[in-house]
Amino acid sequence: MILPALFCLNIAWAAPSSAAPRHKLAGLVVRSKDWAVHRGTDTVEEWTGDVSYHKPGRDIYSDWAERRHSNERWHAKGRVRAVWHSDDGSVSEARGEEARYDGEDETGTLVPKPGLFLEFERRSPDQTEPDRARGRKLDWDWKAHRSTLRGDVHAWGPRGEAWSDSAVYHGEEKRVDLIGRRPALTYDNTLDCRQRRAEQEEDGGKAGPCKHWNGAVQADVVSALDHPREITAEGGVRGWIVFENKPARL
Repeated sequence: MILPALFCLNIAWAAPSSAAPRHKLAGLVVRSKDWAVHRGTDTVEEWTGDVSYHKPGRDIYSDWAERRHSNERWHAKGRVRAVWHSDDGSVSEARGEEARYDGEDETGTLVPKPGLFLEFERRSPDQTEPDRARGRKLDWDWKAHRSTLRGDVHAWGPRGEAWSDSAVYHGEEKRVDLIGRRPALTYDNTLDCRQRRAEQEEDGGKAGPCKHWNGAVQADVVSALDHPREITAEGGVRGWIVFENKPARL
């Protein structure tokens, strides 16, 4: 599914040293066209123009960024883009207009320009087409391993499509809950069958049968697990499943 992969994009800033427009400390690099330090009741670092923040597995870009030393609060504005490289070779990207991060609470937000959507994309080595999603606001809590995408949430990709008012991703369980406005989800396991067949052949065995199915479900709450891949629904459940061209109603 698209949502679990993209909600791992917790845009967790870290505190670089203050030495020049290009800083590096413990694998962290911050670059910009201009850099300034404002000292007063608080020390504030400000980066302007083509700001980029690089950390192993994570890159963040914006037009402007600020760090307040007293409370470790970061603020980025203008064409904010976060890129996350996963161990499985997939690359996820989030695009918005403004991001804030509280280093003490380890919480943050990402929002688009007024009236527009946040955009998410995930490209995986085992998929020819990317997974995509959009929503109005992303909140994340690093300590709680939880991220929430709110407002007209829509996600789509090779395996299916989902609609809801909000989507909550629980990192430890690798589970996404679709809630609000009677969420709906469609799924097709064709890609899963292809991957299973390729894995069996790579191990030197004969590819076994894989029963193809596709379906759709709508309920008060729809949940999807990433590993193992599983879909559950609660409250006024409606939908259908087709097993090898044999339809069944939920």
